Amino acid sequence: MNHMLKHTTENIQLLDLSIHTESYGAGERIVFLHGGPGDEHRYFLPHVLPLAETHELFFYDQRGCGQSEKATDPSHYTMIREVETLEALRREKGWDKMNLLGQSWGTMLGLLYACHYPDRVKRLLLVSAVGVQGKDLQRFAENLMDRMSNEEQQSVTRLESEKESMGLNAFDEQMKSIIFPYYVFNPDNLTHVTETTINMNVNERMCADILAHYDLREQLQRLKGIPLRIIQGRMDLITPDDLTETLFPYLPTQDQVIFERSGHWPFMEEPDYFVEAVREFFPHIKEE
Repeated sequence: MNHMLKHTTENIQLLDLSIHTESYGAGERIVFLHGGPGDEHRYFLPHVLPLAETHELFFYDQRGCGQSEKATDPSHYTMIREVETLEALRREKGWDKMNLLGQSWGTMLGLLYACHYPDRVKRLLLVSAVGVQGKDLQRFAENLMDRMSNEEQQSVTRLESEKESMGLNAFDEQMKSIIFPYYVFNPDNLTHVTETTINMNVNERMCADILAHYDLREQLQRLKGIPLRIIQGRMDLITPDDLTETLFPYLPTQDQVIFERSGHWPFMEEPDYFVEAVREFFPHIKEE
């Protein structure tokens, strides 16, 4: 790894909030859309940094997440505001088009942005895709519960009922200890997880918005001119087989790369293969 890589951080006022951004490397730019909702960009690191040898990797913490400013009014945590924040970032930076790499909830955000601004997306890579409807997020949660033991299911139910009294940070930590083993193909890989903090306020607001309003089935033909690829772990909570129902019937492309030894975080479980697949999809040479 080249330790002389260009690295910058910047806080940018976008709409009503200050948004924390970070970039590594130089070359064709890839804008990363993190998951959660409510997580922060740091979970991609250091796993994807080898890509910075050939590309500029641009990260930002979404509204209320990580080091970005929290909204004083929680009703401001919505999918559409997140889309408009990404568009405000593009305009602020003066970028004509963006290469987007979304992971988990970030795939839903990437698809939603591309439906609103198809002319502003150069290429779209969906990692650990969920689907195109709010009910697909529900399916993710149901698949997770199905993999758990009865005892673990009871622990989750108990935590949910005690969430307010125990505090959101304690809830987040205890919940992760139960569910994260089901996010990986190999439990030994849990030692490689980068510790992050999920803003549960953002998570609850955004998940409610997704469940109530997210439905792109009628809009996805707008993506016809955009090169699009899916990277999915064989053992993800939404499996490649699930995607034949939740995603592919509605997409104009069927380009999928399956990572046989990965769960929900292929960039962490098969990092070399991941870097190779991302490099192959996004051109190396900066296109002006």
